[in-house]
Order: sequence, then C-alpha cells, then structure tokens
Amino acid sequence: RGGYPIRIVGDKESTIQVDGVRALHAAEADAVTEALAAADIAATAVGAAVLPKIAPVIAAGIAKRLDADPDRPLNIILCENLLHAAEAFASMLEAAMPERWRGRWRGRIGLV
Repeated sequence: RGGYPIRIVGDKESTIQVDGVRALHAAEADAVTEALAAADIAATAVGAAVLPKIAPVIAAGIAKRLDADPDRPLNIILCENLLHAAEAFASMLEAAMPERWRGRWRGRIGLV
C-alpha cells in the first residue's frame, strides 16, 4: 500500500501513481504528531464535526514541526464538507496551539 492511482481523463487518458502516502487515525496522537513534524504535505478527511476533536493533535504536530524548523512550511488540505473550512479550522488550531506559537504559526502553515 502507501499509494494510490489517479486516472486522468480527457483527450488522452493516463494513470499516474501517487506513492509515499500514509493514513493515520487521530487517536494515534504520537504518530500524528511525528508525521506532521516530518510531512511535506498533509490532509484531513474526518468530517466537519470531528475537526474540533483533532485540532489539539494537529496543533501539537505543527508546534513540534515549528520547534524543529520554524522556516519549514506545511500545507494542510482540508477535505471537509464545510463552508470556509480553512478559516474555521484555523480558529480551532489557534485555540489549541501551545502558547509559544499562538499568533505566530499562520504565516508558516497553509490551510486549503
């Protein structure tokens, strides 16, 4: 596992393989924190109602990442059925963020 195919349709169909993918359950807090500290890109797909529950785990991972290298950006793709998901999740993250990074993480972490 660790990957999936993407089928490109149109005049010339093709399939590309995406590898190096890992899925984690939010209950695996240490694994999520470690993965976010090392990831090139991250995504959520938990449902809008669950975002407040995972915000503390995500915030801890972001803080660990920023502690190690504050200049290394991270983009998090929010695959949620929620209007203005990025703004809503940013507020949740800010509330859960360790004090040392409150108000200072947003320019380094993209939410899309």
